[in-house]
Amino acid sequence: MAKVKTIGILTSGGDAPGMNAAVRAVTRAGIYYGFSIKGIYRGYDGLLSGEIQPFSTENVSGIICEGGTILKTARSKEFMTKEGRIKAIHRALRMNNPPLTQNSVVKPSRAIILEPPMAPKKAEKRLMII
Repeated sequence: MAKVKTIGILTSGGDAPGMNAAVRAVTRAGIYYGFSIKGIYRGYDGLLSGEIQPFSTENVSGIICEGGTILKTARSKEFMTKEGRIKAIHRALRMNNPPLTQNSVVKPSRAIILEPPMAPKKAEKRLMII
């Protein structure tokens, strides 16, 4: 199984108290433990459009007292579709790997659940091995 090297942080939906504190904590702890950290701006829309930036402790310095989230937040209609989630998977894999093409072969070392957030109760979970 592949070792995780990168953590992508995104915030989605509405703002809530403590989001910046959580972003800061994950960033600082991840860096401490040797991970590469990526901030994904504008929620799932940002993941789909590639709004991904490397994060360091400087990015999260002094953000605890700020309201909202420094990463911005957005709901995504495109992510609610199967095609949108597949696109997001490919974009996420590119954070730490070479670009994928239509004919790329990806090692079957990662399992990602293709379930939209807040899916209807009767929706089945779909697992995609990539």
